[in-house]
Amino acid sequence: MKNVLKLAAFMAAFALTAGFALPMQSVSDTSFAITANAEDEEEYTEGVSGGLYYVKYADHAVITGFETDQNTFDIPESIDGVPVTEIGDNAFCGSGLTSIAFPKSVTTIGYAAFSMCPNLKSFAIPDTIESVGSKAFEMCESLAEVEFLGHPDYVGAEVFTYTPWLEAQRKKGDLVIVNGILIDAAGASGKVEVPDTVTEVAAGAFEYNNDVTSVVFPSSVVAIWDNVFFYCENLTSVDCGGARTIGSMAFSYCNKLSEVTFSGKLQTIEPMAFSDIEGSGTITYYGSEDAWKQVDVQDESEYLANSKMVFDTSHTEPEPQPGVKISGDVDADGEMTVLDAIALQKWLLAVPKATLKDAEAGDMDLDGVVDIYDLSLLKRELPKVEK
Repeated sequence: MKNVLKLAAFMAAFALTAGFALPMQSVSDTSFAITANAEDEEEYTEGVSGGLYYVKYADHAVITGFETDQNTFDIPESIDGVPVTEIGDNAFCGSGLTSIAFPKSVTTIGYAAFSMCPNLKSFAIPDTIESVGSKAFEMCESLAEVEFLGHPDYVGAEVFTYTPWLEAQRKKGDLVIVNGILIDAAGASGKVEVPDTVTEVAAGAFEYNNDVTSVVFPSSVVAIWDNVFFYCENLTSVDCGGARTIGSMAFSYCNKLSEVTFSGKLQTIEPMAFSDIEGSGTITYYGSEDAWKQVDVQDESEYLANSKMVFDTSHTEPEPQPGVKISGDVDADGEMTVLDAIALQKWLLAVPKATLKDAEAGDMDLDGVVDIYDLSLLKRELPKVEK
C-alpha cells in the first residue's frame, strides 16, 4: 500500500511542479461501473453516499471527495457491503472542514487529503491508521493541536508543513518526535544523535537540511522512509540504527556522504535510495558478505556499486533492556516473533492451557483491550522485525 501512495504522491507533485493542473473529480450521483484497460487494475464503481464521493472496489472503498459545503463529516464504516479503508488523495483539500469522525475500518490517509483546510483547528489521528500520506495536513492555517492515538507504519513528507502545530513543536526542540516517530528535523544541526525513543523516521524528516553533518539512529529505528536526507548537501555520515528498510531517495543528492552503517537486520533498500550522489564512500554492514547478499537491494545507483563494503561480523545488535516492554512480545522472551502470534491466537481462541506471560504487550492498538484487531496488527508487524 505504501508504494501505491508514494506513486500517487509523486504523480501529483510532478503535475504541480510541471505546471499542469490536476483533474477535478467529477462523479455522477448515480453509481456506474468502469472496467480498467490494464490487466493489473481492478474493476470499480464510483458513487456518492451521505454527501461523500467514493470509489468502490471488490473488497474496499475509498472516500474521494465531498459534494456539499458541510463542515463536519462522519465517514461510514462500509459502503454497499465493503469496508471503507481509505481517505483518498486530495479528498477534503481546501474544504471548510472543522471535524471528522473515522470508523475503525479506515487505515489510510492519502496525499494532501486534508491540506489547505483553514477551519481545521485540531485533529486526532486514529490508532487504526497505518499510513499518512505526504502533505496530508499541509497549509492548514488553524491546525494547532495534533494527536497520534497510535503508531502509523508510514508517515509521509511535509505532512504538517505550514501549520501552527508544527511551528510550535519546532520551538520546543530541534527534533519533532511524536509517539516514537521522528516527524521533522528541520532545526537540527551538526552531529545529531536521535534518542532511543524513536522507532521510525518519517519521510523527508531531514530533507534540504544543510546544517546537519552526521546522524546516528538508535537500534530501535526500524524504518528510514523516502527522502529522509534528500539534498542534505553537508551530510557526511549516517548510522542507520536497526533499520530494516531504507526508502526511495532517502540519501539522494547527499554528495558529501562518505560513511554509511547498516544493521545486520536490514531487509530492503528501495529503488533510487542513493541516487544522484557524486563519488562513493564506505558502507559498513554488521554481518557477513553472504548475509548482505540476502538483502533485497533494489537500488542500482552508482554510489552503492562503487562504495567500499566492510563486513563486520563481530558487531552484535543491542539486547533488549530488562524491564523494557516490547510491543507484541506476549511470551516475554525479549523480542516479537511468530511464536508470539501463535500464543496470542491460541489465547484468543481459548485453547486449553493457553496463557500469555505478558498480556499487556499484546495490546498492539493501545485501546486497553487485547482482541482480534491486536492479533492482526501483530501479524502485520512480523515481517519488519524478523529477518
